[in-house]
Amino acid sequence: AISLPSPVMWHERIIPLALVIYIRSAFGKACAGDNLSSDAPLRIGVKYKPDDCRKLSKKGDRLLIGYTGTLYSDCSVFDESYYEGFSFTYGQGEVIKGWDQGLGGMCVFEKRKLTIPANLAYGTDGQGDKIPSNSTLVFEVELLGINGKKPKKDKGRQPGWSKQKKKMQPKPEKPAMGGMMGGMGGMMGGMGGMGGMGGMGGMGGMGGMPDMPDMGGQAGSDEL
Repeated sequence: AISLPSPVMWHERIIPLALVIYIRSAFGKACAGDNLSSDAPLRIGVKYKPDDCRKLSKKGDRLLIGYTGTLYSDCSVFDESYYEGFSFTYGQGEVIKGWDQGLGGMCVFEKRKLTIPANLAYGTDGQGDKIPSNSTLVFEVELLGINGKKPKKDKGRQPGWSKQKKKMQPKPEKPAMGGMMGGMGGMMGGMGGMGGMGGMGGMGGMGGMPDMPDMGGQAGSDEL
């Protein structure tokens, strides 16, 4: 005869399993293929706040937000506008609920990390090809201005932001050396065909090219 476990033993197995499933859905690990439960609370983390933080964002303000958006499940970037910024009226439903709930009471140059469950983002519909259904979203945000105003000379902004901006800007492409040399060869060939110049012998009487004017201390100067 096969003996079945007692009801107590079944409960001992089922309850821990249910807890594991709940914990995994509510507190899924970032970048590991998980999402938070769609009804999980909004997470707001303050990453940086200026010392002078008196003017705070409120409903009806026009905010300029720099941001980078990633998927919680795999940490891939789906959108960003970190230095140009995105402008909208706060608290008017122009953006996802996670932003309308997570960007209040901020001062200019404050930085936050918003972890937004699906019901406060794009829900079961998702958004295009980059945001699947029921996605938890993570936004690294910085408030860049309130109603078109910010501190003069970026006072209070986190040190090092300008270096980071320079680092992120794409470097201009260098012209191919082959194309440059080919162009120079064509020029020299054309000059060779100008026999009327007497083999360039006339330049000998010019005593060489004139000296370039002395630039003095202007070399390397940043002033106009």
